[in-house]
Amino acid sequence: MQRVKAHELRRKDEKALTDELTKQRKDLAALRVSKVSSQPQVKLSKIRVSNDPKLSRIITICIVCEKGYRQSSYYPQRKENHLGP
Repeated sequence: MQRVKAHELRRKDEKALTDELTKQRKDLAALRVSKVSSQPQVKLSKIRVSNDPKLSRIITICIVCEKGYRQSSYYPQRKENHLGP
């Protein structure tokens, strides 16, 4: 598993982000089940890698995108007032 970069996540749309989030959560859940059922140590080491801040990074990007969308739709674009000559 490779690291998830924030700038790559920002390029994706909301549906792709939610798909990525559900995929990561399913992988982590499967690894936790394998931990309980006494699977080999190879899978146990993947829990640390999978539980890396991937999930939190994806959730943060989702929240930021949603906030930006709400803010841009609620507030009209401000016009700059030039008071000088």
